Amino acid sequence: MDVGDPSNIVRIFDFYAHDKHAPATSGNVALARLRHDLWSTSVDDETTLNTIAHVYATYRYVMDPHTAVGWTAIERWRETAEGKSFQGPMILLSTAHPAKFLDIIDVALPKHALAVPHALNAVLQKQKQAAQIRPHYATLKKILFSPPSRIKNELPNRSRAAGYSWQVRDKF
Repeated sequence: MDVGDPSNIVRIFDFYAHDKHAPATSGNVALARLRHDLWSTSVDDETTLNTIAHVYATYRYVMDPHTAVGWTAIERWRETAEGKSFQGPMILLSTAHPAKFLDIIDVALPKHALAVPHALNAVLQKQKQAAQIRPHYATLKKILFSPPSRIKNELPNRSRAAGYSWQVRDKF
């Protein structure tokens, strides 16, 4: 999976696959079970901006756009028959700092100056580094568990030949 372009559909298809040894495709999915277990909605940009503004006005909490989409989905689900009868707590996990999305936060909250944490600012200033690796767990595991000084040598030659630049440091 490209973390720059994430999609959960392959993981969902794999989880609901009829045949766990076959490729995770829509033809191999137990659709009735999936439809029973999952509920989804689509949230447009305007609604996302309005949700960020509403939550800030109500709770003085600045949420990132992804969290705003989750918030809206929960609110919509609560309006369904199943949601209205649900008695348990709802948990929404926020996975990103809103400062990663300053351009969006500035539109949603034009009078709110959001401070960027020093650690996040330092990361945002770094040059992106990426490499293509074979889509095998063993390859990823080998790279992840290699000492930093060996990572460059563990990557496939194809990635190095494709012009990716590497800056390997022993301390992060």
